[in-house]
Amino acid sequence: MKRSEYAISIREIVFIFFVFSFILYFLFPKESLKEKVLKETKSNELVLVYIENMIKFDPQNYKLLLHFADISLKEDNFYTTKAIVQALLKVKNKDAKKSAIVLGEKLFKRQYFLLKSKKEKRKLIEEYKDMLFDMVMVSNDDKLREDILTYILSQKDKEEYLRFLKALSKKSPFWKRKLADFYLSESRHQKAFLLYKELLKTKLSFKEKREVFSKIVDVLVYGGLFKEGIKIVENYENIFLNDKEISKKIIKFYLAANRADLARRYVLKMKNDL
Repeated sequence: MKRSEYAISIREIVFIFFVFSFILYFLFPKESLKEKVLKETKSNELVLVYIENMIKFDPQNYKLLLHFADISLKEDNFYTTKAIVQALLKVKNKDAKKSAIVLGEKLFKRQYFLLKSKKEKRKLIEEYKDMLFDMVMVSNDDKLREDILTYILSQKDKEEYLRFLKALSKKSPFWKRKLADFYLSESRHQKAFLLYKELLKTKLSFKEKREVFSKIVDVLVYGGLFKEGIKIVENYENIFLNDKEISKKIIKFYLAANRADLARRYVLKMKNDL
């Protein structure tokens, strides 16, 4: 069968459409055309075509990119949505980043909760780990960060979980403590001790300082870090003279370190302080 003389190729159709879009872009005022596209909700396919071409001329317009990504998500075009989210997480505009985080979370959860097997979920997390990492580093929402780290740890990927924690520990004492707690849970006592010691030097409430010091004494005893621990326990012991629970831990530490003299001295301090 011969090709009809009226038939045109797909390449010709694309070229004609591109020319049409180009002319349309310059015939209509730039802002009014953008507003029309951003408000359009009836024809996703048409909007996608418009935005694809408009982005070529105005790639820095994050509202268009977000709208494009949102439509792509509705159309189950996850690859495009993910690419746009990752791009917007790296821009300077704070509103764009905030919107990208929301969209990224929506994108990831939409796929994650549709999967049933651990193998599929593990594969998805591996595929999305760079985007998730960018999200936790850009976001200031600790709840979102904890949720993402929970997904990582649920797949028993401790190395990846540790990578996230190490990066976040540089952002705030809250995450430094999370990292120290993780090391403690893994019996990596030396690393946990160094982080807890750093935390004591930061601005903490008395309650927080008590909790951190209590963890330090536990780490020193369970890790057998007696030589490293003597000085720091001596430096803080007077603060907790009236705290029965912490005082017992301090005495236990001194005895475990074979320093009965320090334990005896501390007991006498407690009695004199009554």
